[in-house]
Amino acid sequence: MTLHWIGYALLIGNLTVGLIGCGNDKDHPENEFSEAAPYPGSPAHIAAIHLTDGFTPTEKDIVTHDLKFLSTIWIDHGASRKMQRVMKISDPTPLSLVHWLEERVQFMIAENISIEASTHYADHFVNQASGPRIPNHPDKPDTSPKVYTVMANVGTGIYDKSRNKKQKATVSLPGIGDVVVTSPRTGLIQVGEGYFISLLGRGHLKDVPHTMSRIGTLFHEARHSDGNGLSRGFGHAVCPSGTYAQKYACDDNLNGPYTIERLLIKGFAETCKSCKPGTIDTLKLLQVDLKSRIIRRSPGVKEWDDTPEGKR
Repeated sequence: MTLHWIGYALLIGNLTVGLIGCGNDKDHPENEFSEAAPYPGSPAHIAAIHLTDGFTPTEKDIVTHDLKFLSTIWIDHGASRKMQRVMKISDPTPLSLVHWLEERVQFMIAENISIEASTHYADHFVNQASGPRIPNHPDKPDTSPKVYTVMANVGTGIYDKSRNKKQKATVSLPGIGDVVVTSPRTGLIQVGEGYFISLLGRGHLKDVPHTMSRIGTLFHEARHSDGNGLSRGFGHAVCPSGTYAQKYACDDNLNGPYTIERLLIKGFAETCKSCKPGTIDTLKLLQVDLKSRIIRRSPGVKEWDDTPEGKR
């Protein structure tokens, strides 16, 4: 399938590409991707991310699986030096990765919840920082046929609107209560239908490539909670050419969402000793796509300031 990142949201289209044959897709994932977590054992710490009402039992099971899987991921230092520097973590242990995510993602919101209807603006809100220079929300959504949202960092968009209105934003989340958005780091991520379908065309949703693809997307969206002023939200840039030409599906910085996602998947792929060849090949293809989203020839392309704005 084609992948489209628009603004703060990741979307997928309906074009199937020839990645790796995954076998059948039955209740039990008996195919070449059916592997246990690469470092078996009881997870030391599972990310404390709150799910709203509205998820089906099957959807909750997939999200729980992903968070448990994340808590087992060990990445070799040799495969993670750049990742550690860009993410500003001292080591690539599961605990460090989970804590990095927890600082940026607090809530996962079911697709059937209307963010607009759930958000209320009131009182005076003051923030003198400049706005991001990249328009993160195109006036019109992607109209390609059968395009599904995978995830969207709605908290950053709400914070932007709150700041522009100079009013405090409160989001009422079913099953959780009222959440005041005082920073992009409030961490509101809406999960779309695309999160629960196969990005690879075949295979089981709990197979390693699908799991790592979703975890990578979660870290991608988490990066949108960073930045301040001109870098706030790490908004995407228009791709100058190629498959994603004229779409907000690229980064013109060297430490943005696509870089974070790619480095995480790369470190995992280079470390996983139990992963089968088909798994590694698919993860490499994902990396190629992600790397192609970095506009390295942009004038003055560099790493952006990732200091968060506001107070969580």
